[in-house]
Amino acid sequence: MDPDHRLLLRSTKPLLQSRNASVVMATSQLYWHLAPKPEIQIVAKALVRLLRSHYEVQSIVLNSIAAMTIQEKGGAKIFQPYLRLFFVRSCDPAHVKILKLEILTNLARPDNISILLREFQSYISGGEKSSVAATIQAIGRCASCIPEVTATCLTGLVQLLSSPEQTVVAESVLEIKKLLQSQQEEHTDIISQMVKLIDTIEVPSARAAVLWVVGEYCQRIPLLAPDVLRKMAKTFCNETDEVKLQVLNLSVKLCLTNPKQTKLLTQYVLNLAKYDMNYDIRDRARYIRAFLFPAPGTDSDRIQQLAKKVFLASKPAPIYESKFKNRQEYQLGSLSHFINAKATGYQDLPEYPDVAPDPSVRNVEPPKSVENPVRKLDLSREAMHRNGGRGGGGDSEEDESGTSDSESSSESSSDDSDQEVLPKKKVVVAKAAPNIKTAHATPTRNERSSVSSKTAVSKKGGAGTNESSSSSDDSDASSESDQEIVAKSKPKSNKDKPTKSAAATTNPSKKGSAPVSNLDLLLDLDSGPGIGGEGSIMAPAPVLTPSATTPSTGGMESSNGGDLKPMFVSSTSEELLNKISTGGVQVNYRFTRRPHIYAPDMMAIELTFANQNTTEECGEIKVGATRLASGMTIHAFPGILSLAPGQTVSATLGIDFRDTTQPAKFDL
Repeated sequence: MDPDHRLLLRSTKPLLQSRNASVVMATSQLYWHLAPKPEIQIVAKALVRLLRSHYEVQSIVLNSIAAMTIQEKGGAKIFQPYLRLFFVRSCDPAHVKILKLEILTNLARPDNISILLREFQSYISGGEKSSVAATIQAIGRCASCIPEVTATCLTGLVQLLSSPEQTVVAESVLEIKKLLQSQQEEHTDIISQMVKLIDTIEVPSARAAVLWVVGEYCQRIPLLAPDVLRKMAKTFCNETDEVKLQVLNLSVKLCLTNPKQTKLLTQYVLNLAKYDMNYDIRDRARYIRAFLFPAPGTDSDRIQQLAKKVFLASKPAPIYESKFKNRQEYQLGSLSHFINAKATGYQDLPEYPDVAPDPSVRNVEPPKSVENPVRKLDLSREAMHRNGGRGGGGDSEEDESGTSDSESSSESSSDDSDQEVLPKKKVVVAKAAPNIKTAHATPTRNERSSVSSKTAVSKKGGAGTNESSSSSDDSDASSESDQEIVAKSKPKSNKDKPTKSAAATTNPSKKGSAPVSNLDLLLDLDSGPGIGGEGSIMAPAPVLTPSATTPSTGGMESSNGGDLKPMFVSSTSEELLNKISTGGVQVNYRFTRRPHIYAPDMMAIELTFANQNTTEECGEIKVGATRLASGMTIHAFPGILSLAPGQTVSATLGIDFRDTTQPAKFDL
């Protein structure tokens, strides 16, 4: 076996233990069509396990098993140990019963036929007409396939002729007719008992079967056959077309074998059929008349001899075949296999190649890792900030390169650490005018107009700082300050020691600001539209992801690319319970698309309780009895003690659906 072929079978074998019926069925198809015969037996246990599922799944699985059990070596042998699991239950629907009977018949062997016959006998006593008919047909098939029990089955079918149910009698007659054709014995007693049913049986197919048996074996019952023709001639006009055709066949056979007693009856029946409304019956009567009563001037003796060869020829015994025999051409478990017809879009299974293909064509390159677009966007922004800072802040750094003491080094190292921890926030440093001595001093209007607006980002000795000028008004700084600006005051001369300025809160405005440089324009483009000018703390553009801290608010925040979050969270709630059914409390739910805090496998579902009753207070609200599917779990929310009129309270419920579409049912 090819190594890739063996790898495929070895890799898919654990899928037979899946809880998904589709996965188990697909794996069974793979083993049935591609695995060696000795290895197919492992799919039997997996398919039998699926019989505990819903009736729809049972129907597909039983249909596939019935097609598999037709083959003696491939399918029937591997399902022999599970024979009792295919016994019919009283609660099974009719189509499931028929499929199980088909499988039991395919699994019938001389060593287990006694068990099956006792089981079949219990199915006949009660049940639907279709299942009872299928049971009698199964008995007939077992009698035909296993010669050891043919006589026993034939005796049992004869006993069923006395049943008060017309369906049972009709199916028994049909099966006895098939078995008599395959028997060499005369069975005159059985034929005589069937003749007596002609007055009581009402099913057209059964009456036609009795007439066929009487006509076929009329020489074994020479005294009863003419009497049967006499009775049928009296009721010929009231019979169905199927019965009328068999009456014509009986009359021609009796006329050829016993013309003295039946010639006049035959002419009477042919005259009745001559004016029948069905053209098939009229044509059949004209055809028979030409053989039995030839026109004058013809060789009547020659025609009589030919008539015996035509109408009294021996018929071959019927062959019992399963209706699943011709389904081997379709893929197991497919729609075409289920309906036994080629469905639209079905592709035939390819033939096995005569020469093994080159295994090198199955060597593929490993898939390339997909880069996170959110992380790529963040890295591009950081690179843009660094490149812009190095391009615009070189002159100012050259002026300050002469001062190097412990304070400046510690200050630069602290700036570096802040920039590493918060890569998305921009630290803005305002360089004060040379005549300002204190850190909290506010420049005058003339001084503010003379201060140049400049932002510089430099990297010197492992320390990164950002500098910008402050151009806000005093009144704006005191009323609208929302951002922090760290002001660093340094003298122009290298001799003086630089002083640190404390943090001051201002809100710069564009009114009266100095002209900006090309570097400032680039930084403004990165900050996005609608953001303030120089001196404000700039945040990166938000990404359409919900907030990680408060999933119920629907806020938007940027992602660092390491944690993928849902791109959209619905803010609308759906109705769970109406206020009419609860007495005033409206209950809505909303999927937050976030994991529950109790367990990461659980989904957090927000429940909103609104007491729309204006007079009465609602009592305690909590989760009661639960009715969950297999494997599904639920974590209840803390009970709500009371709900005042008009009050609205939210709670979070955790449910682990186990990747199923089944609903979670619980009481509130």
